[in-house]
Amino acid sequence: LFLNRFRASELAAQLRYDHRLALERTVPWRLGRMLQSMPPTTILDQEEPLRAALDVDGHSFLLEGRPDRTDLRHDTTLVLDYKTGRPWKPRTELFDAGLHVRLDAWRSADGDGLDLLAELGRAAASLQMPLYLHLHHALRSAWPLDAGWIEVGADGRETLFFPDALDDSTRREFVTRSAPLLARFVIRHMLGVDALHPLPGTHCTWCAHATACTAET
Repeated sequence: LFLNRFRASELAAQLRYDHRLALERTVPWRLGRMLQSMPPTTILDQEEPLRAALDVDGHSFLLEGRPDRTDLRHDTTLVLDYKTGRPWKPRTELFDAGLHVRLDAWRSADGDGLDLLAELGRAAASLQMPLYLHLHHALRSAWPLDAGWIEVGADGRETLFFPDALDDSTRREFVTRSAPLLARFVIRHMLGVDALHPLPGTHCTWCAHATACTAET
C-alpha cells in the first residue's frame, strides 16, 4: 500500500532516484517493525483536530491540538502521538496534588513564579499530552484513561503517559481538573510577569528561539 501510494505521489516524481530508492527500501522495513511492536488495537481517529476554550480568570483562550492517533483497547480510549526521538515520560511529581494546589494558587502578585515554573518543567517537559487528554474528553465525552508516544525512530515501541500505579479515578481527576489547571498556571505566568526568563536544560537543543536566547546551557 505504501509503495503504490508513494510511487503515484508528486513527492516521488520530485526526488532523485537514489533518494526515492532509499525510501522504498527503508519505509516498508520500518513499518514492519512498528507493526510487530503494536499490540492488538482498533484505530478510531487519525490526526483529528481537537479544539476547546479554556477560561482563565474570566478570559477565554482557545486550545487546539491534533494527536496523531486515537485507539480503542479493552474498552479504553488511548491517545497516541508519534515521536522520531525518545519521548520524555513525566515524573510522578506531575500527579502530585500538592503541586497542583500551589500552581492553582499562584498569582503574579506573589512573585515571578520562576521556582514553580521550573518545578513544573522538571515534572513535565511539555503539556501537550495532558491537554490532548483533556481536549479529547471535553469534546468526545469519552474517558481516555491513558496516552502514549510511539517511537517511530526506533521500533515503534510505546511509552505510556500515566504511571501504572495510578488508578482510574485519579486519572479521571487529572484529565478533567489537573490538566487544565496546569495550562491556566502557564497562561497566568506568561501574562503576569514582566519578563519571560529562560530555564536552561536539554530542551534548549530543540527550542525555536535558541539562537536569540542568552541562556547558558
